[in-house]
Amino acid sequence: MELEEEVIREIGSNGRIKIGQLINNIKKKEAGVRDVDVAKAIYRLKEEGRILYLNAPTSFLSYFFSPWNAWILVSIAIITASALSSLFIPSNHILIKGVAVSPLLFFYPGYGVVESVYPNKNEWGELERVALYIGISLAIIPLIGLILNLTPQGLTVVSVSFSLYAFSFLMLVISSYRKSRYFMVEEGAIKGGA
Repeated sequence: MELEEEVIREIGSNGRIKIGQLINNIKKKEAGVRDVDVAKAIYRLKEEGRILYLNAPTSFLSYFFSPWNAWILVSIAIITASALSSLFIPSNHILIKGVAVSPLLFFYPGYGVVESVYPNKNEWGELERVALYIGISLAIIPLIGLILNLTPQGLTVVSVSFSLYAFSFLMLVISSYRKSRYFMVEEGAIKGGA
């Protein structure tokens, strides 16, 4: 209960504060307090109606369709266009087809994997992240090809395009879920209740 009172005092002195900042402020004042203990105290206070969350989605679906998650919708549009172009651009236009399909082949499989494993952008620099996206994509493509080769469908343009699209889509949704959990903790602001 003393931790909850400290949370209330900290919110009262700051008015409106981000959850991550609130946790850091309390950890500086109270020696030996863990992040999870402060988070539990914040959650109990929210459930009791003594504090309010502001400007932050409260569920995965509200985050998924919010402006904070616009990156996933753009990514899904890009991989959809890339997969469709692999199916509908004629083979005699190889240069156009290669450019249109390259995001699905060389970027988005790794992008989804890295973003789901490391949802916090502060953990890596941009150059390291892009290198990881490309490297992991190049490692995933042969694995998907190997699995497809063992199926009755075999390696066809349709099976490869669909498999890469499905894998990329699934990893983007998982990364969006992981980012929603991080976002709601780090970016959600709280203030004293009514």
